[in-house]
Amino acid sequence: MTQNGLVIDSIEPDIQKKAALILAVLGLTAPEACQIFLKKVVEERASPFELDKIPNQETIEAMEELESGGGKAFDSEEEFFKRLGW
Repeated sequence: MTQNGLVIDSIEPDIQKKAALILAVLGLTAPEACQIFLKKVVEERASPFELDKIPNQETIEAMEELESGGGKAFDSEEEFFKRLGW
């Protein structure tokens, strides 16, 4: 397989190093992993990952607020929905 570097060169070096170590354990190189990913995108005509499950910035900030003791936590779904007026 030839490597022209178009995809690999645009990845942050730190991410590339960490991924390369993990992929090596799996017996893959970064270009091979990219090839597998891109083939899966073509095959499924969509991302092979559930991207809608990745939190956006607002959600990340809310999670961090809760983890640092801020925000409001609820003991149950019922309590949460009651607070929303549902």
